[in-house]
Amino acid sequence: LFQVILTDNGHEFFDVNNIECIHSTGEYVIHLFFCDPHASRQKGMIEKNHEFIRYVLPKGSSFKNITQEDCNLIMNNINSLCRDSLNGKSPYEAMLFLCDEYILKILNCYYIEPDNIDLSDNLLKH
Repeated sequence: LFQVILTDNGHEFFDVNNIECIHSTGEYVIHLFFCDPHASRQKGMIEKNHEFIRYVLPKGSSFKNITQEDCNLIMNNINSLCRDSLNGKSPYEAMLFLCDEYILKILNCYYIEPDNIDLSDNLLKH
């Protein structure tokens, strides 16, 4: 789906080969690049998503009971929000330009109408 991943130096990315390569063929299908430590400016759009996540889950909130469905709901709200950096389009709309809607469905990504976007700490209160 993507040819490049830009990330931080988190422990979850320690096995670069496992992420970049198909083991059965040895083919490299993606390239992993790391930002410099403490250089959030190198991945500003990702940091903006972190800020939006904190609207829903303020600092000090426990992530202990967060489910995959909760994560999907949060990210679908965030990814439906229009961005100046995308010429007024949402990340969801940008992805539709790059790939088939079928792929988004497989990834449990769906569009939320602007009037229904909720980035408040009430989003996950069921």
